[in-house]
Amino acid sequence: MVRRFRAILTITVITVLIGSQALFASSSLAARVTLTVRGGPLGFAFEKQPQLAPIDMTGLDQESSGTLGLIDLRDARGTGAGWQLTAQASDFVSRDDSNHTIPTTGFNISAAAPVTTIAGNAAPQSFIGGLSLPLKLLEAEANTGMGHFQIEPPVTLNVPADVFAGTYDSTLTLTIISGP
Repeated sequence: MVRRFRAILTITVITVLIGSQALFASSSLAARVTLTVRGGPLGFAFEKQPQLAPIDMTGLDQESSGTLGLIDLRDARGTGAGWQLTAQASDFVSRDDSNHTIPTTGFNISAAAPVTTIAGNAAPQSFIGGLSLPLKLLEAEANTGMGHFQIEPPVTLNVPADVFAGTYDSTLTLTIISGP
């Protein structure tokens, strides 16, 4: 009986070993890997503030040049809906006397600024023009402008010869809206 038990045990062990080798040698396994991508915000911030170069009065109309600042834009929504960034500035008002102003009709984006793509797809298109009324500064058509971009638009301000000396401030309003 002991002998018979050993024979059955040996056959069972061999069968288990052979069966397990066959199972691992010829099988494969497929599994699904899932990734959920959540949309983020559409927004912008100034990386560098707007600035104009100071001028020395000469008795003639002059022009001050500078930039609207380095604007950092991100469309992380993942929708491809497109977007627009508009800019508008108020008249420049003297800090010493609010009756002394420089009109914004002479405040302009002076050249099309290159858009730097940090990451993403096709960059938005930039525009030039006056800032006394809302100006479309950038536009991302549908399925473009998705990602991270930067722009530093050059500006000029016409300063009349009859302006009062002093420091002047303007409020620059940038607005970003969804859609081309």
